[in-house]
Amino acid sequence: MIDGRQTCLLVLAVVLCFGCATMPPKDGHSVGQADCPEPVRLPPTSAELTTYSPGGAETHLVAYHQDPTPVVSDALSEGPTPLEQLVDYAVANNPEIAAARSRAQALLWRVPQAQSLDDPMLSATVFLESIQTAAGPQDFMLSVSQKFPWFGKLTARGEIAHHGAQVAFAELANVELGVVEQVKLAYYELYFVDQAIAIYRQLEPRIQDVIQSTQSRYDATDPKVGMETVLQAQVTLHKLQITLAELEQARLKAVARLAKALHVQEGMRLAIQPQLDQTTLPQQVESLVAMIEYCHPQLEAHREAIVRDDWSIDLANRNYWPDVNFGFNWNAMGSSGLSPVANGDDAFSLMVGVNLPIYKAKRDAAVQESHHRAWQSSQQYDATRDTLRAQVEQLYAQAVEHDRVLQILNDEIIRKAEQAFDISIEAYRMNRIGFQQLIDNYENLLRFQVDRYLRTTRREQAIAQLERAVGCAVAEWNANGPDGQP
Repeated sequence: MIDGRQTCLLVLAVVLCFGCATMPPKDGHSVGQADCPEPVRLPPTSAELTTYSPGGAETHLVAYHQDPTPVVSDALSEGPTPLEQLVDYAVANNPEIAAARSRAQALLWRVPQAQSLDDPMLSATVFLESIQTAAGPQDFMLSVSQKFPWFGKLTARGEIAHHGAQVAFAELANVELGVVEQVKLAYYELYFVDQAIAIYRQLEPRIQDVIQSTQSRYDATDPKVGMETVLQAQVTLHKLQITLAELEQARLKAVARLAKALHVQEGMRLAIQPQLDQTTLPQQVESLVAMIEYCHPQLEAHREAIVRDDWSIDLANRNYWPDVNFGFNWNAMGSSGLSPVANGDDAFSLMVGVNLPIYKAKRDAAVQESHHRAWQSSQQYDATRDTLRAQVEQLYAQAVEHDRVLQILNDEIIRKAEQAFDISIEAYRMNRIGFQQLIDNYENLLRFQVDRYLRTTRREQAIAQLERAVGCAVAEWNANGPDGQP
């Protein structure tokens, strides 16, 4: 039969077997002494990281990918790359997104910590001089105790940690939106520079023909063509060459911005497609404004923060109630005591204790703090929503302006300017117009052609910024609605 001391030693052995960790990872790997933190550890690889999702709790991730597989760099080195592929590459490889994703996962791992009980306390008391009792001398005492928070406290702490992690996941989605915006802005800027370079290179030989024609007329002693006309024609060509040099440098800057957003290797050549598919602009700005609350992750973050703060209020109110501490004591008794009735039987006792929440001012302050934080989150939600609405309306107005100007340029001005320049070249060769009128027609055509691609770029950039302000891709704008209903 097992005596009292054997029972207590068995209880002690069970307590000590808990080890360094109490919760195994999700992959079922057993945790023991070998899993204790080491003095130095290299950063984990992506395969070693464990994604945690609390049981019964949904992770409201509105970002593009929760744990995307990195895209290899070779996918960007096979000629012109579509914009969609660049966006996917940036989402998978950008370090800002990776850092935000790890931060969100780290906060999600706080949930099991917040929901767990504190470690039980084990204490041993050795008496330097035995205490004589009727049952015999008391040699030492062993105690085990466990604190249990009041009803609902652990749940509240877990909810606070969970919704705090949801805030981080919403912020992750916002970081992804920002990176996608950076990629698109740099992509469209690179598109404009490439098109402008192509325009100037196409016009360069035509200006050289004009210079040759002017030189020939000057050599033929044409009274309408002097040396100043020849020099002016040459200056026009040099101005074009200067602009080409500036555009080449502007292209390097645009490539650098795109490479930063993509997080590609230094020296990698980036090429984009020569044709740009124009994005369809919604007809009504009201539909975009209505989608902000459904789509934008910043508002989702504020909503999660409001729920988190409500749970903080609940926890602050529950802190008025005490926590309960249960304990078990074992007093080891000797059999050779002074008492004539000493029998050496060990003594056992149970202990129940509570903390006394008598400092009401501290708990009142915690409740007030929680209420003010909840009010702060609510006001931040309203402020962010108002800011996003204003941004959407302003960006939509810009996109509509560029859209209308583009329609006029494409339907009327460009065609007529090209005809005027072609006619003026022949008329100049036939000596029907002067050189200045020819240059004026050339500069008008050049300005209108460049402005067409500049307007196209600014339109697409405004739509890219609209996507960031709304929080949804343009494809979702043209659907029936956020819930699939007309």
